[in-house]
Amino acid sequence: MNLISSLSKLVQQQEVRAFPKTGQVINGNILELLPQNRAVVQLGSQQVKAQLEASLSKGKSYLFQVGSTDQKIQLKVITQLGESQGDSTVKHLLNELGIKPTKENRLLTSQLIKKSVPFQGSDLKQAAALHQRAEDKKAAREILIQMLQKQLPIKPSVYNALHTKRMDSVTQTMKQVHIEASKSKTAGDRAVMSLLASIKGEGASVSLRESSVVKLMTEVNINSQNSFQLFKKAGILDSKASYTSFQDTWTEWAEAHSKGNENPSSTYLASLSKKSAPPFPMAMEEMAVRLNQLFHQQLPLKAPEQQSLHRVMNQVEKVLAKEIPSGNDSLRSKHNTFGTNQSVSEDFQFLKEREVLTKISSLYTDEKNQKLLQDFLRAAPILLTEGGSSEKQVIREGLSVLKKWQSTQLPPILRQTLTEWIGRSAAELSVSEKEAIFVKMKTMLDLTGLQEESNVKPASAQEKATTQESSLKTLLLSSLQDASSTIRPETAKKMIQMLNGMQLTAQQETNQSLQMSLQFPGNIIGSENDVYLDMEGRKTKEGNIDPDYCHIMFFLDLNNFKETIINLNIVSRRVGVTVFNNDTLIELPMETHKATLKSGLEDMGYELISLNIKEMNNAAHMFSKDNSLPEYKEGIDLRI
Repeated sequence: MNLISSLSKLVQQQEVRAFPKTGQVINGNILELLPQNRAVVQLGSQQVKAQLEASLSKGKSYLFQVGSTDQKIQLKVITQLGESQGDSTVKHLLNELGIKPTKENRLLTSQLIKKSVPFQGSDLKQAAALHQRAEDKKAAREILIQMLQKQLPIKPSVYNALHTKRMDSVTQTMKQVHIEASKSKTAGDRAVMSLLASIKGEGASVSLRESSVVKLMTEVNINSQNSFQLFKKAGILDSKASYTSFQDTWTEWAEAHSKGNENPSSTYLASLSKKSAPPFPMAMEEMAVRLNQLFHQQLPLKAPEQQSLHRVMNQVEKVLAKEIPSGNDSLRSKHNTFGTNQSVSEDFQFLKEREVLTKISSLYTDEKNQKLLQDFLRAAPILLTEGGSSEKQVIREGLSVLKKWQSTQLPPILRQTLTEWIGRSAAELSVSEKEAIFVKMKTMLDLTGLQEESNVKPASAQEKATTQESSLKTLLLSSLQDASSTIRPETAKKMIQMLNGMQLTAQQETNQSLQMSLQFPGNIIGSENDVYLDMEGRKTKEGNIDPDYCHIMFFLDLNNFKETIINLNIVSRRVGVTVFNNDTLIELPMETHKATLKSGLEDMGYELISLNIKEMNNAAHMFSKDNSLPEYKEGIDLRI
């Protein structure tokens, strides 16, 4: 659940505007003619009603240009589309737009029309220029069509990011960055090496003890409280511990053993940790365990969910303490942040619809806490609405569990710090293979810089004492300005472009559906090639993919079974799994793990209904379908 939540928030991207803009050229098909000169027109994935002021024929396709969009959208008919006059139509259009009708430009434009991709003349002109300069014309066309479909800026920087993502491997690019950084002794390059080791799930070049000393001393020297606040949340430090005392302890230790070196380097600090015991609050193994426990307690809630939960907990606590009477008349709370009255009973209903308490309950492995939260959800509304309850003790205990969980939640910046510590200390933990993959994926999402633009700025005084963690992207940007860095500028730029491309293509959203496409280094599963994850499905009220109705695909290149696609179709929490692979020997491990798969899905509330194996040549046809969900607009939407 934590990973899916993180995936959904990966790119805070604007929803792709479904309706065309003034000046755009778009392909439309007349589906049905209606009385009073009206018609149903297919524009891309949308069906709209139009008022006709031109003579059009049912079943025919036309090329339109968007006029005014002030009230009703006006579409000007450029020409009727047909196979016979297709090339001449494209030539005419390009001439009208001031673009040379070369063979390559005609091919790009005709594909845009065929795919019903709306485009501005100015955008097509820039796309044609990029297309002209490209060596691989076919790849360039596909990238440019994708840019126009997603309404991305038609700029060289965006094109280069998407081209790098398409043509290069994140696994091999990270490997090259690591090789070049390993030749350096600068703090920045060593930080890159440490971060890459965490992201790829490999053993770091230095021990956990050494890297932890460097991490803590770096923060102490810049007055950053990230790890200090994190340690308090994890119970590694006492909740009443002061940062001044923590800072003094580490500063005094470093000064006592640095032999007059006022600004010891990270390399020196790492070597120093071998000679003298650093003042860690507890043994490294125990620190790793507590941080791991805190990691699995995180459940980022959206603001409305946090507010509703806070009001419910506050009201229940007051009723139990007899500070206010229970009953319907007392349930009206003060104006919330949106300026509307909202009752606690409505808050309970909202939390139930969002399954907030169920999600919190799933974080606990012991049945006692799970049951207490379930009983709280059932009994607390009765306490408030009926004026009393025979289960006050159960409610108190459930409230206590909620308070304890709430006290463990971290703000966004500290969640990144926690992920960084988990990646560093993974070698000290004995975890299952599933959990290890989960940590690697989370580390990739949090520490590469894919989420930097969407991170929330610190709000509270405590949060303001923290600093943004250095991501792989920011470290590589710094290396470009550092003459001492051994990471070649072209390597750093390629990695940065790769990350930018991943971010640009990570999410696509419409009113009804959500699609995500993510790419991970193959090291997360022990492969030399990248792992691709595609997800799509209905969009929930919260803006996430509906886990009850979705489609998930993994594209893998396994060491033993080579190219493999795993396709999961989920309908009403019933899961159909199809594995595409050309190796007949894959049937044995599939059958061996079928019972485990079925049991694991049942534990998460899903039912396995099928498990099939098919040859890879069947995959291309199956996955070429357009899964976008059409929208139908009522009323007169435009005028032709």
